[in-house]
Amino acid sequence: MRIFERFNIILRSRDIYIWFGVFGVSLTLYGLTAQQCFSWQDSGMFQWRILTNDIVGSLGLALAHPMYIIAAGWFSNLPLGEAAVKLNIFSAVGMAIALANTAFLVRLLIGKLWPGLSVSFIFAVMHTPWWLATVSEVYTWNLAFFSIELLLLVKCIRQPKPSTAIGLFFVTGINWSIHNLALISLPVYFVVIIFLVFTRKLNIAVLFGGIAAFIVGSGVYIYYIVMLALQEQSLFDAMHSALFGGYAEQVLNIEAGWSFKLVNVGLISLNFLNLIIPLALVGIYYMARNMQRLLFCSLGLIFILEGLFAFRYPVPDQFTFMLPSLLLVVVTAGFGMYFLAEDFSWIRRFLVIGVILSIVIPPFGYAIAPDIIKGLGFVFKRDRERPFRDELRYWAVPWKNNECSAEAFAAVALSEVAPNGIIISDSTSYYPLVLVQKRDQRETGVTIQPVLRNGNDCSVSEYRNKILLTGIYVVLPDLTFFPECIRTHIKFSRDERAVLYRAVWSEEAL
Repeated sequence: MRIFERFNIILRSRDIYIWFGVFGVSLTLYGLTAQQCFSWQDSGMFQWRILTNDIVGSLGLALAHPMYIIAAGWFSNLPLGEAAVKLNIFSAVGMAIALANTAFLVRLLIGKLWPGLSVSFIFAVMHTPWWLATVSEVYTWNLAFFSIELLLLVKCIRQPKPSTAIGLFFVTGINWSIHNLALISLPVYFVVIIFLVFTRKLNIAVLFGGIAAFIVGSGVYIYYIVMLALQEQSLFDAMHSALFGGYAEQVLNIEAGWSFKLVNVGLISLNFLNLIIPLALVGIYYMARNMQRLLFCSLGLIFILEGLFAFRYPVPDQFTFMLPSLLLVVVTAGFGMYFLAEDFSWIRRFLVIGVILSIVIPPFGYAIAPDIIKGLGFVFKRDRERPFRDELRYWAVPWKNNECSAEAFAAVALSEVAPNGIIISDSTSYYPLVLVQKRDQRETGVTIQPVLRNGNDCSVSEYRNKILLTGIYVVLPDLTFFPECIRTHIKFSRDERAVLYRAVWSEEAL
């Protein structure tokens, strides 16, 4: 209890039980529906990096997430079953913490617990949090620390104390070591502290203490930035890697039109098969009337910054960046729920029914959404579809306990190429291939690589012999996997039941 008192968060024994109750219910839901195997794309990459202790990765520091990788590595050592399942459940733990914190954030704002409990359980069954809580992903842990930041921000504004302000920056520093999303709200925190210093509610020394606390909290990340700066002999390059990785164009994008927009809008809309939007609209009205102006403006600005970043970030999984915005929408809905019940007693029974339906209906909606979409004649087809994976169901249905298409693909692919062939893979398929090969020690003679490197000398005869004698296979019929010098010699062939394309040397092209 002392640590809570130190940061001015007073919790009674009953509150502790309720916090663990929300945490336990949420963790049970996500644990039972967590994926039971290795995953595709980023989730597979995280699993590989955690199990091989690759803390930095190969995509730049912005995508390193060192604190997440380190903590997940510790968790993977617990005697809780298969490695893949443990790493997926680690995401569930982060989301369960965020949900429990959300309940108490609403309670902190309005003084009542029941609205927070209500919206937290609605939040739990929303599409995006449920989806991310069942696979290996970093976003749930970013949200867990973001929720702690908001708790400290509220306490700091209402009852300014140096320990609370310094704690806010320390937690944000830790969160930066988890994900760069922590930087989005950081300017708002600085403005709040500067305002409190200017109005003499805090001493200016708190600002410097906060900066020091942020540096200490992000110490793990700063360590790797310094190491990269020494290695590259350029602090600018190291900071560029830490802020953008290889995605500076996407991070700095200011346009909202891109090819992934419609799919992501559809996935984001699945979060609102409930009463959250109307309740949040009502909540904004009551917040403006009843909330301290500095707090209202701070939360509003954070929501705008988080929403703008996610909305104009042109990546295929754009919907995953909506978690912080969704949390703030849920908190606002809790505010609206409470004041509606207070101002209109006759509406309380309808709110109870609405909350129950908002928890029960969404899972049924996710389950039948793929069939409804197909029945309406809409074709959900991606340029790069994966064997054994129903694309529509994979993205629309958040629970993944019955989804093991990545492992099924990897097992078949390794068997096709045995005993000593070469598989060239894109990043989506690469990690399940190497994970299954490493775990099962199967087809160890098979070589898996992301691309055939084009060295200074491109030996046409060498590649010809590899293709004709050893066999080179690709997960997609894409010539960019091969050096430019031999692309005119390559064709692709795939048997009807095969999952890989075999590279065929075309003598006619010589």
